[in-house]
Amino acid sequence: SLIKEGENFAVSVLTDYTPKEVVQQLGSGHSSEMNKFKGLEYIMLDGVRIPYEYCLGTLVCHPVNIIDCGSHNLIIGKVIDYKEFNEDLPLTYQQYKDL
Repeated sequence: SLIKEGENFAVSVLTDYTPKEVVQQLGSGHSSEMNKFKGLEYIMLDGVRIPYEYCLGTLVCHPVNIIDCGSHNLIIGKVIDYKEFNEDLPLTYQQYKDL
């Protein structure tokens, strides 16, 4: 994976009006297997694509440590940049579950 190779990654906060299809597109599969940004408007920030249309803001991070948790990896990153796009409400976990 690119993160394992030391590439920057982003953690983005989606808006509460993000369509279900966009949440599914961004949140499922691996970017090496699919184009997660197909049909979405995005910007580049520190070499990372950011889907700004439904994004409150984003943290761009550089991987510091990767912990194998068995079923998944926990990636610890150092924040190297951030960008705020708007002040709308965030998509909560409960709203995500209800999609």
